[in-house]
Amino acid sequence: MDLLHKQILVLSNKIDALYQIVEQLNQKVSKALEEGRLKPLPATPAEQAPLPKPRPLVSTPEHKDILMDDDYGQVRHLSGDRPLSPEIQIQRLTAQLTAAYNQIAALEEQLLSHHSHSHSH
Repeated sequence: MDLLHKQILVLSNKIDALYQIVEQLNQKVSKALEEGRLKPLPATPAEQAPLPKPRPLVSTPEHKDILMDDDYGQVRHLSGDRPLSPEIQIQRLTAQLTAAYNQIAALEEQLLSHHSHSHSH
């Protein structure tokens, strides 16, 4: 496996891990809301758009956001045949990783805000 494919696999794994963290935070926030420990805040545009669920990795690293090589050695996207360069793949994965980090930060900020409000009352 060349360096580029290793980088793509590492980014994909990081995105999967971040997705799981976001899901856990969402569950904690939902549970706290149900138990009355938190009061819902108005949703921001970033919170209104749910994260797409990643496809699980199989024996070959196949992920909805990883571009695979076809039989002719051309890179194609899993949802279409538009060729994209490995650099574009990395940019897309990096953008998703950044978005996931931002969503985690927003959820943590929301939790801290609710936590500080509940202790000040």
